[in-house]
Amino acid sequence: MAAALTLPPHAVAVDLGFGAVPWTSAEWLTSLRGRWPEVRLRAVDADPARVEAARQGVEVEGMRFEVGGFDLPPGGAHLIRAMNVLRQYRDPEVPGALAAMAAGLAPGGLLFEGTSDHPGDVLAAQCLRLDGGAVALEGLLLACSGARGCAPALFRDFLPRSLRRGRDPTGAAAALLSAWEPLWRQEAGEPHERILRSASALTGGMAWHLPAGFAVWWSPAP
Repeated sequence: MAAALTLPPHAVAVDLGFGAVPWTSAEWLTSLRGRWPEVRLRAVDADPARVEAARQGVEVEGMRFEVGGFDLPPGGAHLIRAMNVLRQYRDPEVPGALAAMAAGLAPGGLLFEGTSDHPGDVLAAQCLRLDGGAVALEGLLLACSGARGCAPALFRDFLPRSLRRGRDPTGAAAALLSAWEPLWRQEAGEPHERILRSASALTGGMAWHLPAGFAVWWSPAP
């Protein structure tokens, strides 16, 4: 995952559809600045009331809250985060929405798009990279606090819309979870230990035990 997150020193990040809790945007900026101190953040939402409240509450230097949607300035963002943005979209609308988001990326830029539950205990996000005008899947990030359990099957309902069974033409994400499940069942020990060992056994997979749970990064075969 660290290899995927390579940004220029003065990168522009966009939190697209920050929603009702703008402090998550501020937390993300703090996290990014731990590695890229000069990064700037644009937090965008379609609700003017939310944007105004965020400006009064959590806006800090290098961060700007804006009213807007997918119509980002072309080529202006090095990193876009769009969590829970496409959850309510109909299947035929998803490819166009992803293309609109990706149009805001600078060459080589990254789009993280996915879904989490409301408390953030379960998360699944795809990483898409803009390369030569085309957007390609670079990897899949799966994270869980353990509050709802730690089985691989937990992620099925949180996969990005374009990667769910029957919607992904490659079937890669469904195949990943199907391959992971028997590996997980073979492991013993604490729940997080089973997840980490079984995830590390996956081809293209890396896993970390974090203070608030665990994260798995999986890259598709080239």
